[in-house]
Amino acid sequence: MTFTLLLGFFIGMTHALEADHLAAVASFSVRKRSLKDTLKQAYSWGMGHTVTLFLVVVPVFLFGGNISHTTEAALEGIVGLMLCYLGGSLVYRLRKEKVHMHVHSHEDGERHAHFHSHKDDAVEHSHSDHNHAHKAGVSPRALGIGLMHGLAGSAALLIYAQEVVDQKWAIVPYVLCFGIGSIAGMMLISKAISFPLHAVKERSSISFNGIRAVVGIATVVLGLKFAGSSLTALLG
Repeated sequence: MTFTLLLGFFIGMTHALEADHLAAVASFSVRKRSLKDTLKQAYSWGMGHTVTLFLVVVPVFLFGGNISHTTEAALEGIVGLMLCYLGGSLVYRLRKEKVHMHVHSHEDGERHAHFHSHKDDAVEHSHSDHNHAHKAGVSPRALGIGLMHGLAGSAALLIYAQEVVDQKWAIVPYVLCFGIGSIAGMMLISKAISFPLHAVKERSSISFNGIRAVVGIATVVLGLKFAGSSLTALLG
């Protein structure tokens, strides 16, 4: 049983490496001002992802059911559209809202790069207030994205569980271990991505804008690929 739970944890960690998850974490990383914010986004995503997996996979497994290919394809299509939104919003904010960067410090000594817009400012840029609050707790936006990713991944996890979990009661700790692994994996990936991104932020806003544009476009392309594959499966 211990081996099964460890397997669930490590499969959860590798699950975070899937293309749609990497696209999500990349879009979080280029949006957020600091490593702390990025990790909060990753944690929120992982929590949402785990909650949906638990609510879907556990009851379906216990009652001996399955998730149809049609349902799985439809959910993957929704994830594809969501990726299109994430990538498109990055590009839109960059190109249309006069987004640029400042490196500054808060009263608590935290120093970070801050992307923001002066599109609707009534005063000159130099007089615009750059003070802003860093909200604590879970990010609702990232949580919602994680919930949708969990729905799309529930069919694959159910298949894994049916192969390795031989006692019905064990599905609960197995899914929890999988979820904890996916949270850990997403946070580790976020940290790995954030270090070079934040280094670029502090050196060149032009270079970072270019990275941001590439991430946005790549996310849209991946989203279109997911949506197209989903449509093909539904019509096929």
